[in-house]
Formats: sequence, structure tokens, C-alpha cells
Amino acid sequence: MNVADLIIDRIKQNEAISFRDYMEIALYHDDLGYFTSSAHTIGKRGDFFTSPYISSAFGAMIGRQIEEFRKHITGDFTIVEYGAGNGLLCYDVLEYLKLNHEGFKSIRYVIIEKNQSTKSGWPGHLA
Repeated sequence: MNVADLIIDRIKQNEAISFRDYMEIALYHDDLGYFTSSAHTIGKRGDFFTSPYISSAFGAMIGRQIEEFRKHITGDFTIVEYGAGNGLLCYDVLEYLKLNHEGFKSIRYVIIEKNQSTKSGWPGHLA
């Protein structure tokens, strides 16, 4: 069975499914979802790749913007990244922010990632 068959079966059982449920199955089904199946790869040899796969410049640019925000906000600062994949963007942002030691101490970075298998590929200190 493939993911399309699974979605079709689910629709036949329920007459309809929500877009949310459709995307949940298509992307995150334990064995067949796009982001959870072993056949799926992100990167230069995969289906697609994003800026963090090319260079750390995108993460540094976001880090620079965060420094600008920090000038106007006092206290702790939380960054939330949804769908961090293998953690490259987080790594690049934090590497840039480490250059400002005082500001770095008050930053909390939270990753929300549904695909548990990508966490094994995170850079060491992100695991």
C-alpha cells in the first residue's frame, strides 16, 4: 500500500477527510509519509533543499535580524522553529548569535519537529 491508497481508503471510510488530516497522512504517516518514509531525502541529492543546505549565510542573516529585535526587547528571548528538519538553520542562527556573548545568554531556541528520525542527524549540541 502507498500513501495515496491509504488516503483513498480513509476517504472511503469517512466519506471525506479534512485538509489537516490529508496533510498529516501525506507528510507524517509513520511508514508512508513524505517526511517520515525512508525513501525521502532532503539535500542536494534529495527531492529539494533549502538555503541552510547551501550556506550558513541565511542563518547568519536571521541571527542579525534577531540582534535587531533584541535591541527593543528586554529579558529572555525565545526563538521557535517549526519543522527544523536536521537542525541546520538552528545551528547557523546560534553560531552567529554566539558572536554576541551577552545577548546569546538570554536566548532560548525551541525546535518543534514531528519527524523523530531527523533528530538523529542534528548537529551534536542540538540533540
